[in-house]
Amino acid sequence: MGNKKFILNADNFGVNNGINRGVLDGYNAGLITSAGICANGKEFDAAVNEILPECPHLGICANLNISFGNAISNCDFIADGRRKFNNTYASIYSMSANKKGIIAIEKEFRAQIEKISEIKKIDALNSNGNVHAIPRIFNIVCKLASEYNIPFVRLSREEIIIPHEFGKVTKLRFSVNLIKTLITNSFSKENLKTAEKYGIKTNNLTIGTLYRGFLEPQLVEEYLNNIQGDCIVECFVIPDKVNRKKEYNLCQNKLLADKIFRCGFDLTNYRNLNEK
Repeated sequence: MGNKKFILNADNFGVNNGINRGVLDGYNAGLITSAGICANGKEFDAAVNEILPECPHLGICANLNISFGNAISNCDFIADGRRKFNNTYASIYSMSANKKGIIAIEKEFRAQIEKISEIKKIDALNSNGNVHAIPRIFNIVCKLASEYNIPFVRLSREEIIIPHEFGKVTKLRFSVNLIKTLITNSFSKENLKTAEKYGIKTNNLTIGTLYRGFLEPQLVEEYLNNIQGDCIVECFVIPDKVNRKKEYNLCQNKLLADKIFRCGFDLTNYRNLNEK
């Protein structure tokens, strides 16, 4: 095989037992190769003690989270008086423009990284809702990756490929996803320079924002078939059987592995890429 690499990463690992189970099921199906664990997830301990021992070859990312849940650190500026997060992408973007906000974000991210590092070596950093793609925050994340010797940071950059079977897609929802994709894509050039400045490696492309809510195997295949040249593609999903059923089913579709292979890609994770 060439140098086309595909990573199927499960975000929000540790948030609830449904996602934890989805990670295990997807791993056993041979498709989920990596998982982004939330240090402040309600079921973090269950993820660590019950799921990880069953997944010895699973790559581990830190899914940094300041959108919901409880803060680990004392970061009043980005959490309420009870240390709870209730932040949107827009509010986090606004916070990142404030010096106090940047200090609080770095403090919380550092605490989350250290909590996960006590359990497992971290292969890559990403974030809930990809808020780390906001350039000021991406700079913090790359700085921390360098400090904690974490080799990869997710670069959110997705090709705009309209599905052939567009009639199946809710057009309003697709339009919202498209706007989010265009925003994160607009940050990617600056973020790539930041990663290079800190000596941090990134993937080349992602799948997960544009097709959020209706990601299916044929869309993954269509996306991969449009990619020319060597690259690392990370597809991020939340395999919750109840709330994100399509993404759960995607991770159970054993024919998908064959589709990925036929598109010229190897299934891997950031740990394996770093070792090579």
